[in-house]
Amino acid sequence: MTTSLTLFLALVAATPPRQDTLALRHAIMVAEDSRPTGALGVEPLLQGIRSSDGVTQRLAVRALGRLERADLAESIAPLISHPDPGVRAEAVNALGQSLTRSDPGKWRKRLEARIGVERDPHVRGAIFRTLGRLALGPGEDPSRVEGVLLAATYESGGDAPEAVLAGATHGLAAFYGRTASHRSPSDGAVDRLSQLTRPGHPVLVRRQALAALANGRSVSTATLRTTIRDTDWQVRRVAVSAAAQAVPEREAIIQAGWNDPHPAVRLEALRSSVRPAVCDRLIEAAGDRVRIVALQAVDLLPHCGSAAVPTLSALARPPSNAREWHLSAHALVSLARISGPAADSTIDEFADSPIWQNRMYAAQAAAETGNLVALEDLATDRNPNVREAALTGLGRHVGHQADARYIAALGASDYQLVMTAARLLDSTPDPSGTIPALLGALERITREERETSRDPRMAILNTLATLAGPAQTSTLRSYLSDFDPAIAQRAAELVTKWTRRETTPTPRRPPPASVPTWAELTSLQDAEVALEMSDGSRVVIALYPFESPTNTARLVRMVREGRFDGLTFHRVAPNFVVQGGSPNANEYSGDGPYSRDELTFRSHLRGTVGISTRGRDTGDGQIFINLVDNIRLDHNYTIIGEVVEGMDHVDAFLEGAMITRAVVR
Repeated sequence: MTTSLTLFLALVAATPPRQDTLALRHAIMVAEDSRPTGALGVEPLLQGIRSSDGVTQRLAVRALGRLERADLAESIAPLISHPDPGVRAEAVNALGQSLTRSDPGKWRKRLEARIGVERDPHVRGAIFRTLGRLALGPGEDPSRVEGVLLAATYESGGDAPEAVLAGATHGLAAFYGRTASHRSPSDGAVDRLSQLTRPGHPVLVRRQALAALANGRSVSTATLRTTIRDTDWQVRRVAVSAAAQAVPEREAIIQAGWNDPHPAVRLEALRSSVRPAVCDRLIEAAGDRVRIVALQAVDLLPHCGSAAVPTLSALARPPSNAREWHLSAHALVSLARISGPAADSTIDEFADSPIWQNRMYAAQAAAETGNLVALEDLATDRNPNVREAALTGLGRHVGHQADARYIAALGASDYQLVMTAARLLDSTPDPSGTIPALLGALERITREERETSRDPRMAILNTLATLAGPAQTSTLRSYLSDFDPAIAQRAAELVTKWTRRETTPTPRRPPPASVPTWAELTSLQDAEVALEMSDGSRVVIALYPFESPTNTARLVRMVREGRFDGLTFHRVAPNFVVQGGSPNANEYSGDGPYSRDELTFRSHLRGTVGISTRGRDTGDGQIFINLVDNIRLDHNYTIIGEVVEGMDHVDAFLEGAMITRAVVR
């Protein structure tokens, strides 16, 4: 935890605030959550930054930044000179967040001017991190920005303090991630970042310096020779990933990765070795003792063509143990990509499995081989994820010949299935039979008044845009006042198109969810959520209620209501994240109302727990856990806590890992 955040929590735990201060803090959180677009709605925030209470000021300036409104930069900027370093750091981050969608212009110069007088290393680190993530404005010289960040790594002839180095390397990683496609890092930057990857520097600095070089496609062979031997496995993993950029000793670095003791490094080496010359290595890795490595090898074996058929055929047999389905199901799909006849001989066994994931992978395999009999059968499966996979396969092979199946799926309760069906009906040759079904599904789902129904409803409207016309104008007008502004806007676009008259949406927002009180947040300050898994393991998450109040309170409420019991981690992305908490085990099923993003300058480091979204302010209660440092997610996804026990169990999660019970303690 950064010193700034530690001090903030210390302030929170200090003398209880007066009632008027508590009332103002609550008003600030309510205003932030309402996402005001005009001057009236931000008055509590402006009042908050004028408060004499440091905690209240931090809450207010953070909220101003979270609105991501460039017009509020003028109100935020004075606080970067505040006497309290905690307020200054929060203001710097808020200023950067407010400029997310605009030209940073004069504000970059304002931040650079602050460098000369700022003495607190944590505030300086926040400045450099912010400068690195700001977009380049018209005419801005990227070399100058690089130079400012590079100079930050030196201080009094030596290395800058760790907090400054961490901020500067984070900023450079973000900067090169955005600019590397049209310019390379300077020689001086490459030399300095290479120095910072060497032993003796803080581990986070080493990781971020190497990530910056990798983002700039400028990792030298000498740097890879050093970093592949680093004591930190995350540094070694990035080194193997960077070796794929065709450096002279690429093969030697990747081979070292194959033999690395840590599975994440071995997995990265497999990804970097996809070519026929290393098929023996991939076949060997399919038997790796760590399941996630073996699965990655099996997924890559189609690149080996017919040489992999014997191995995949041997693996593609449904196991009797319900917990051991993963390797055989992945092998079936990989086999289908190489040899249709070999896979088709086994698909029926998977399609008859009581394990729905086996049936889903059978549908994916049938889509690869074109096995229409299996796809037709699985298109009526009782599990919506199986049906969705089968319909996707039918769409690929027979298109609108399966329209009856797609229309039937519009009546499903699962949003992902409805969305897929609506997309498959786009441009159907029989709109007269399809339009009523689409409108019926739209009306039915709209009656549920769930903000998280946006994706299927938008898919329906987009298909109606190609099929419907003026005759449907009166029906679409009712959606001009929809509870979701995005749906109301799309309906207005269609009505405008069909009537040739400009139509303005008038959305009505549903009643806002309650914002937790300060007393409720205080009660959660030391709370933890324990996930008791079906394999007997336990994962404990410490919460950050004062950093992400509404999202943390929502998670606690859902856990106390038993909403996570029996759910799974349906998405396992190795060397990235695991994601879970979906009632239907897919991306589009979650709690009804959206939660708003609550972004801080905390980084998405390994073990942090975030809220899954599909765009700004679209949290639906699903969570993800970072398996590695994912700093590219910073300032875009809410962090609600951190795994403090059981991270080794999280590393071993496979798709479908089940939460038997979740408790707050």
